[in-house]
Amino acid sequence: MAHIWPAYDGGIGRVLPGVAAVVAALYVLSAVISPMDRPGPQGVAISVLAAFCALVAGSVAWITREESARRRRSQQAILGMTLAIVGASCLQMMITVDPRQTTSVVISIFGLGASLLSRRYLIAGTLMSWAMWVGAALALPSGTWSSYWFFVMAASTAIAVGAFIARLNSFEALDVALTTAERLSGEDPLTGLANRRGALIAGERLVAEARRSNEGVTCLFIDVDGLKSVNDEVDHEAGDEVLRTVAAGLLEVFRAGDILARWGGDEFVVFTRGPGPSAIDTERRMQARLTELTSLSDDVWRPFVSVGAATMGPWQDMTAKDLSNMADQDMIARRTARRGSSMTADLRDRDRGRDPRASDRGGRDYPEHYGFRADSGPGSGAGDAGPGPVYPSDPSYPPSSGRPAGPPPGRHRGAPEFPAPPVGEPWPDPRAHNSPYLPPARGQWPNTDDLPPARA
Repeated sequence: MAHIWPAYDGGIGRVLPGVAAVVAALYVLSAVISPMDRPGPQGVAISVLAAFCALVAGSVAWITREESARRRRSQQAILGMTLAIVGASCLQMMITVDPRQTTSVVISIFGLGASLLSRRYLIAGTLMSWAMWVGAALALPSGTWSSYWFFVMAASTAIAVGAFIARLNSFEALDVALTTAERLSGEDPLTGLANRRGALIAGERLVAEARRSNEGVTCLFIDVDGLKSVNDEVDHEAGDEVLRTVAAGLLEVFRAGDILARWGGDEFVVFTRGPGPSAIDTERRMQARLTELTSLSDDVWRPFVSVGAATMGPWQDMTAKDLSNMADQDMIARRTARRGSSMTADLRDRDRGRDPRASDRGGRDYPEHYGFRADSGPGSGAGDAGPGPVYPSDPSYPPSSGRPAGPPPGRHRGAPEFPAPPVGEPWPDPRAHNSPYLPPARGQWPNTDDLPPARA
């Protein structure tokens, strides 16, 4: 009972010094009154026993006055004080030859069942109490002992044990409820990963541990591309399947000691000790795993995630929240750059069969203006001419250079330049395998060398 034991032990420990002090005061009073109540050796003996119990109870009150001692020794202190009282009561029963002193033993057994939380302490205390009582009862002269007191002891023991078991069961049920509530408060129910609250709690602990060991911490902020389209165009069940697939991919890609969490919506966060993997490496590894794990077709969802990374050194005064914000900004910058480089207005015009420079030359179509050969596309069988748009042989266009000005058809203007093909030879088809002009096909990586600088 990880939650209940410390709380219960602390609660018992807080009241134990006061209770022990009251018991000690009562036994001091008994030690003073006993010689007057029973003149002679019996009164002196009872007074000595009462003084011994007062000393034990006072010692318990003194030892458990500090918080640290209460946490460690409250159960042992209760057991020791109870056995001292039982032993004194049994000796007093032998001295006075009065079996009614059994009531003190009964009360002590009740106290054990009502206060202890440890089974072994309860069993040990009950057995030792019974052993001392039976020894004292057998030492009484014949005719003074009655079986009635045996049944009183047996009934009191059964009641104490039953109360202990009922209390322990209720505590165990409460502990399960608290454990479940704590887990759910820090766990995402859909993916089984930590949620934002759990990630920040574990992340702060990881940051503190890494700082003590002079290590850094890396945060990776992961955004699932295309989830909104899946929710809007298919249904939310398919969107949930995408999130579960991404969570499974994270569990396979990252180490067991890393903190994995669903940050909210289509965002995930990973905290890892040390420099950690780069954003592009994480994107590649995740795409490879998601391609294998997903059960959805390309028409529904193309497996890809956008990743941003941020690393803090042990000398930096940052929190897990600060680190996640930095990784989020890096992810936004990378995703914006990728989207800006993969589909520009020129590329959209090409896909519609329009000249990107139509505003300058009257909006002539690709097939007419660039000499696109319908039989030269992929799979057409016209391998001699090559796939895609072909530069026309008409010397009137372009007017002077003999080749098109600007980037080739479909090439975005922000990308690095490359030599134009000789006159009459085809441009590379933007739809070809591993083309840097289009977003990556399923299972292919983006051409990160073509990414322009991140936008502000």
